[in-house]
Amino acid sequence: MSSAYQEIQDVLGTPPPQPTLYIHGRNDGCIGVEFAENAAAGLSVGSSAAIIEDAGHFAQVEQPEEFNRLVLEFIQP
Repeated sequence: MSSAYQEIQDVLGTPPPQPTLYIHGRNDGCIGVEFAENAAAGLSVGSSAAIIEDAGHFAQVEQPEEFNRLVLEFIQP
């Protein structure tokens, strides 16, 4: 875990206990993909993280089919 990410975690505290789906675009110009890779390690039990290729900060707009597939997979039993 990077020191920058650890500093953020120290401020935010523990993750919520609910399962969380964290989706990140590989080409995000606002938040580097390294953050997503570190965030995945800090999610609660039952959570999932995904990086969408060929998407930036607005992955839900840039790759809607892939985004929706990930969400539906996560919420459907």
